[in-house]
Amino acid sequence: DSGQCGGAALDVFETEPPPADSPLRKNPKLLLTPHLGASTHEAQRAVSVDAAASLLAYLRGEGIHGAVNAGARAIETQAYVCAPAQTGAHFAGKELRQTYGHSLIADPWGHVIAKASDGIGIVSTRIDRALVKKVRAQIPVAQHKVQFD
Repeated sequence: DSGQCGGAALDVFETEPPPADSPLRKNPKLLLTPHLGASTHEAQRAVSVDAAASLLAYLRGEGIHGAVNAGARAIETQAYVCAPAQTGAHFAGKELRQTYGHSLIADPWGHVIAKASDGIGIVSTRIDRALVKKVRAQIPVAQHKVQFD
């Protein structure tokens, strides 16, 4: 409500569905969808095409590009998705792990449009509101919104 964010889409909740008295349900700037929001034929096709392209790129020796599920989350929420990634050595339980960053931003079609390289970095992009509007018109997920009550 501070005006710093024009809106957001959420599809995973601590309690599914959110309680009837949850302030999330009343906020007009939030789009709430069940966790299966990408279950339209169009969304599934787009995710499949992206997965196949990623596999082919890997097999050609071009490496792995994009975080698992970032594109799918962008498609099902019809929003830009910022996927920050940890870099450096850290513990996961008692196991010491090394991670390499690669933070990214996916557009509403699920395409990775900005990506950091190994290590510490900054990722940014311009938000194209017209693209968001176009995606929402072509894949009308909000029209298939399920009431949790």
